[in-house]
Amino acid sequence: MEEPGQASSQQQDPKTKRILANHRRLKKILSHIAEGTEYGELPTQLAELGVVLADHFHDEEGDDGLFEVVDERAPQCHATIEKLRQEHRALTDELAELCETARSGSEDDHARTQERAMGFVTRLKDHEERETRLFLDSWCTDLGEMD
Repeated sequence: MEEPGQASSQQQDPKTKRILANHRRLKKILSHIAEGTEYGELPTQLAELGVVLADHFHDEEGDDGLFEVVDERAPQCHATIEKLRQEHRALTDELAELCETARSGSEDDHARTQERAMGFVTRLKDHEERETRLFLDSWCTDLGEMD
């Protein structure tokens, strides 16, 4: 049964389907990393996260993406959008460095690298929550347009 207000998967446009699939993959990878990985699994998980995250950030920053939609709907949020864009760059750079550390690290380094990865997951989840709040706030704020 469909959730109220949600279109069936047959009615969703290709971009929406891709975004939803991307979110499911992102959630699965983050959950796996947060649960802890065996030595040797972490580099693969982080590399996969890098691919999914690049697509995810591209969808948010691209034409008709989250940032464009919010900026058009709520221009007062422009500074917040720019801050989130900067965070995308910082998160991407941090993940690239973490991937390199995981690939080149020894088994003795695994626990420390895993801890850093878990910290990254926490920061990324916080970032995603703020984006969701921004989107919801932009759509739930009465701008008096229909008055």
